[in-house]
Amino acid sequence: MAKDETNESVNFSRPFFAEVHRMDQANYLAPCWSVGGISVGNYRNDAPTLGVSEPNALMPVYYVPVMLMPLPAQNAWQDGRHCINPPKRVGVVNSYDLRHRWETELNYAFHTISLYVPQAAFDELTEELGRPRIETLTCLPSEAIPDPTAYHLARALESIVDSNEDVPSLLADQILTAMRLHLSTRYGGLCLPATPQGCLTSLQIRNLKAIMLDEPRRNVRLAELAATCGMPLHTFERSFRKQFGKSPHQWLLAEKVAQARKLLTYTEIPLAGIALRCGFSDQAHLTRIFARIVGATPGVYRRARRH
Repeated sequence: MAKDETNESVNFSRPFFAEVHRMDQANYLAPCWSVGGISVGNYRNDAPTLGVSEPNALMPVYYVPVMLMPLPAQNAWQDGRHCINPPKRVGVVNSYDLRHRWETELNYAFHTISLYVPQAAFDELTEELGRPRIETLTCLPSEAIPDPTAYHLARALESIVDSNEDVPSLLADQILTAMRLHLSTRYGGLCLPATPQGCLTSLQIRNLKAIMLDEPRRNVRLAELAATCGMPLHTFERSFRKQFGKSPHQWLLAEKVAQARKLLTYTEIPLAGIALRCGFSDQAHLTRIFARIVGATPGVYRRARRH
């Protein structure tokens, strides 16, 4: 086998199995280094004319497509050995270990949310939890395993990959963290330790609030918050949710809306100015999140407070 490449040297924004210009859709979320360098592609082709894919470069990365449309049985080759991949329904998840060379028949329409998960992303998690290394994933291409959890996480990632807005890093981090944990436990043999009983200390809470609220427009990362508390990522997420009853992203949105409510009630600052001051990307972003949490738009909320 040829020497492995790292995923830092590979640009997955161009799918290894097809040129972007030959596909109907190929949007991409760059590697998320807060979650071990996982990246995501949204790949769709409605014209079944791509033929057999070029072999991939060899690297310590798992290619994990989640099916968003059915796929008929197709010919494939692993390290030159022919095999037939069975039909795949919507919601089926597979993994291709790119330390092997793969070629696949692409004569059918397809749509996938495809994750590129470096071996290092799994190593980071198992080292953090003190568990044995994940050496392989059991959702092989020769299987057709329906996975509702992976499907719903993939749909959430689809909206992020295709978004034209600035997506909060915390949200992307949390979905990718959940996907990594799901793949690890269901297909990688990871057994989680018992849930610890400890909560965040008052000093840790003060430090977290300073980072998340003092610069509301800064796109803070989940790994930074965990490091501030001196905790592994998985432990921090669990402790934060136990402390506040919300994920960090949900808590931060609620705090931003609470600040906006005060400004709407006690100041004459225009809505666009309130949006920027509270860390929203623009007035439309403020209106959408505010209405979802409060049940009324900022304008309606302000007028109600003036009567």
